[in-house]
Amino acid sequence: MRRAGLDARAGGERDGECDGADSGCGGRGLPIPASEVSETGYWCSSCVGGVFTAKLKDAGGATPPAGKYQGRTVRERLSELIDTCWFPGSRWDPAPLPPENDWSDWLVGSINGYGSDLIGLPPEMAVYYQNQVRSGRYGSCYVSIRQTMQIRSCDGSSWVEYHSQDTRNTISSDGMTATRGNASMSGPIGGQ
Repeated sequence: MRRAGLDARAGGERDGECDGADSGCGGRGLPIPASEVSETGYWCSSCVGGVFTAKLKDAGGATPPAGKYQGRTVRERLSELIDTCWFPGSRWDPAPLPPENDWSDWLVGSINGYGSDLIGLPPEMAVYYQNQVRSGRYGSCYVSIRQTMQIRSCDGSSWVEYHSQDTRNTISSDGMTATRGNASMSGPIGGQ
């Protein structure tokens, strides 16, 4: 889902351009990725969620040359939590955003990728809400969070937003589906 301001870049930068002539870069700016794509890794049964990796992309979804973003740091900023599983009388409070000190930073590798990013729910919560689905309270439910990705500027003094996507955990009677942007995977909840 596209939202106003999604492609806004600090300082007026646009997809595929540089972050400016930051000090410490020898007078040259470093490129800013236009987006990223998520790739499925594996299902984590003990933590109830999918583990994803990501690859940075240039304008038009082009694969950048190897090493173009290598050594740069990317981080997530989380917002806009939606919890359709919670109901009055639930033994769980509505899902909160994870605290900022739990948000992740990653170092970009030689193939312009990074990972791993777990998209999941606490196991006890997932089992509880799956039991609610199975009892007929609702057909399925989900918890989603908006994940905005930023890359560190060349001199390390600021962060530049380059991509935003939804993450979602959808609970059904059969298990859970974890989604990160363009990629999804499903797996069991608990000891199924």
